[in-house]
Amino acid sequence: MKKTVKRVLLAIVAAAVVAGGIYYKTMPLVVETTVVNPKTAELTFTEQGLVLALRQVEVYSTVSGEITRLDVVEGQHVNQGDLICVVDDRQDQADLDRAKEKEGKLEVLYKEGYIPEQDLFDAQNAVDDIERVLKEKKIIRAPVSGQLILLNIKDTNVVNAQTPVAVITAGRDCVVESYVYVKDMGAIDLGKKVVLVLQTPNAAKEIPGTIIDFDNFATDQISVLGVEERKVKVTIAPDDSGDLKDGYDPDVRFSYYREPNKLAVPKTAVFKDNDSDMVFVVRNGKAQKVRVRKGMELRTEFVIDAGLSQGDTVITDSNVKGLKDGVRCQAPF
Repeated sequence: MKKTVKRVLLAIVAAAVVAGGIYYKTMPLVVETTVVNPKTAELTFTEQGLVLALRQVEVYSTVSGEITRLDVVEGQHVNQGDLICVVDDRQDQADLDRAKEKEGKLEVLYKEGYIPEQDLFDAQNAVDDIERVLKEKKIIRAPVSGQLILLNIKDTNVVNAQTPVAVITAGRDCVVESYVYVKDMGAIDLGKKVVLVLQTPNAAKEIPGTIIDFDNFATDQISVLGVEERKVKVTIAPDDSGDLKDGYDPDVRFSYYREPNKLAVPKTAVFKDNDSDMVFVVRNGKAQKVRVRKGMELRTEFVIDAGLSQGDTVITDSNVKGLKDGVRCQAPF
């Protein structure tokens, strides 16, 4: 009798072990996920600013070239963003032509199977970047509202880089000066927007501002820790100077990159498969590999330019043990 009971108990235990093993092998893999939706993708850094009094603003061109359009006359009132002139920069146009030629050659090589698709994507992105920069450089706009008291290009059809094009009486009480590391100067351009962050007793107040000038040389600065640093002075005009007083020291948030309506995923979600960038998307309860085209690299995310759609559920960590194409998966309870 005892032996019979023992055999029954062993059989029950063995059956439970087998059932447990089957359940473990067939149960969905638990994964962390995120739903991708359009947002403003931004890569920023912050430096200390200093508020100083200002009455006039000089307007510069970042390129040299022929003036193909002049929309203002000396003495008139201009609003922030008004077009002053358009410059034809032949050097940048030549760079664009070379980039398009390279894109065309790589497209032929890709179609014949000699190069991976990523190489063609990179060439296409390079053309897009140059076209965007070329458009931004060619158009010179008023960085602030006020009276255009001096127009240095009224009697000429050319403009030189970093030479004042015009002078505007800004009608403002102040500007903000900040010093930026040389390595970060790629984020600095005339007319580019920044955010001034002023600490108040109740909360931090954000004030939009515009870069209106920067030096073409670096100076030695001493940090709060006594370390010598090489930095470039950048001058910003605040959109609203009502809360800024002479001597205030707001933080200045500069942006390397800022684009609205972009899809982005954690860097850990992206992995390589045969030289292509991939992510796992959860569809019908299963993981599915999807090829994507990466855009800008942010602090913790990649912008995704192609391959995903709004509302896709992406697995945030592609290195989860057992994760593969077609495996059943579910989010944690």
